[in-house]
Amino acid sequence: MLGGKGTFNGNIRELTDIEKTVIERVIMRILELLEDSWSTVVDVRFRFESMESNPFFVQICSPSDMVLVVIMKVRVSDVEGMVSLCFPYFLMEPIMDRLSSQQWFASTSHKADDEIRTWLNNSVMQVTMPMAMELGHTVLSLSDVYALQVGDVIKLDELKDSHIDVRVGNQIRFKARPGTLNGHMAVELTKVLTQDMPQIQINEKANEKGEKK
Repeated sequence: MLGGKGTFNGNIRELTDIEKTVIERVIMRILELLEDSWSTVVDVRFRFESMESNPFFVQICSPSDMVLVVIMKVRVSDVEGMVSLCFPYFLMEPIMDRLSSQQWFASTSHKADDEIRTWLNNSVMQVTMPMAMELGHTVLSLSDVYALQVGDVIKLDELKDSHIDVRVGNQIRFKARPGTLNGHMAVELTKVLTQDMPQIQINEKANEKGEKK
């Protein structure tokens, strides 16, 4: 993300201005998620005050005060570390009676569940999926592949009128007829496959090839 290899070389140094900006944005996002997490208990707003790389210089409460500490494991690529969230007890004391499991479940309504379900559904529907159309397949020996030249014709196993497979991700989900549309290559879907059909068809093809051998 910052131009490096994404590995930790073991040297601890001061953060650059760019790294501080990136971390500040990450922290702001974490604070937004914390507000959502606390919303069922209390209406609270977090804000970013300052950044300090040395924890001994952080003064949020007296050293003798009790605190609530939440420790989480964070992993970025192959680098793992710990993140600690510290809440002074004097801030938590007014709402301690709301932190019981009974109170939490009572405050969680079905409406909130429906809203979360709707949000998750809308978020999933925005995920992009790669699609690929497979015109055909064949098997060549390494010597044949090595001898291929421009202009050579490769005969495929499929017939010219066969419907091609349409992959969504790594799964075959549709059958289609190839063609063109407004000067672009296109396909017309002719069949929607169920989840189990692609694997069955692949096994059938493998069995047919085995019988021919």
